Amino acid sequence: MKIELAVDEADIGQVKAGQGVSFSADAFADRQFRGTVAQVRLAATNTNNVVTYPVVVSVDNSDGTLLPGLTVNAEIEVSRRDDILKASNAALRYKPTGEQAAAPPRAGGGRSAGMVEDLERTATSLRLAPAQQAAFDAAAARIAARQAAREAAPAAPSGGGMFGGGRGGQGAGAGGGAVPAQMRQRMVERYQQDFAPFRAALDDSQRSTWDAALATQVGATRAPLYRLTEGTPQRVMVRVGASDGTSTEVSGALEAGDEIVTGERAAP
Repeated sequence: MKIELAVDEADIGQVKAGQGVSFSADAFADRQFRGTVAQVRLAATNTNNVVTYPVVVSVDNSDGTLLPGLTVNAEIEVSRRDDILKASNAALRYKPTGEQAAAPPRAGGGRSAGMVEDLERTATSLRLAPAQQAAFDAAAARIAARQAAREAAPAAPSGGGMFGGGRGGQGAGAGGGAVPAQMRQRMVERYQQDFAPFRAALDDSQRSTWDAALATQVGATRAPLYRLTEGTPQRVMVRVGASDGTSTEVSGALEAGDEIVTGERAAP
C-alpha cells in the first residue's frame, strides 16, 4: 500500500527516498506502523498560503490491516545518531542571571576554545609522533594567547569579534550558533595559517583526515552550556548536532553523567 503525506516546504529539503517512516492511524490508535519514503513529488500545493509537497510512502500491508482512505500521522526519520552524548534543550536555552551573567567568560572559553578542543581530539586520533604533537601544541598555544588577549581588550561597541571572543554581541560569535559563509572562510584561512607548520609535518593520510576535520569543525554550530563543577556553574562551549525537539546531540568537554544547568530557582 502507498500513503501520500503532505510535507511542509520548510521540511521538504530534508526528505529523501529510502528514509524510514513511522506512522499511526486514527482507526488503530494503539498500533505503530512502519514504511519507507518511495518518492518525493514536485507537484506543490498552496492552501491558504501554506505550501506542501506530496511524499509517497510505501508500506507493507500484507495482513490487510490498513484500509484505503485512512488518515495517518507520520514522522519521517531524516537523521539518526547512535552512541552519542545528548543534552536537554533547556540546558542550551539557559542563560545565567546576576553575577554569573555579568562576569565575562573565562579565558579560552569561547568559540575558539571549543574548536581547539575538538581539533585536539582529532589530533589524538592521528597517533602523532612527538615532533608532530609539539607542532600542534605550539599552534594551540598561539590561538589560546590570541583568545586571551582579545578577551582582555576593551569591548568594541559593535560586539563580538571574528572568533566570538568579543562581549555583548548578538551574532553567531556571542552565543554560539552557525557561522556565516564569509566569516567561516576567514576562520578557515586563519586556522590554516595557525596550523600550517603542524599540517606540513603530517603524512598524506593524516593530512587528509586533518583537512576534513578542520573544515567540519570551523563550520559547526556551537553553543554554551553551564556545567556544575563543585556546585558552581562553569561555562562550556559545545558543538551541537541533531535534535529530536527535546534533546540535542552535543560534543566537547563534557562526559556522560556531568550535571548541567537547565534553569534557576528564584531566591525565597
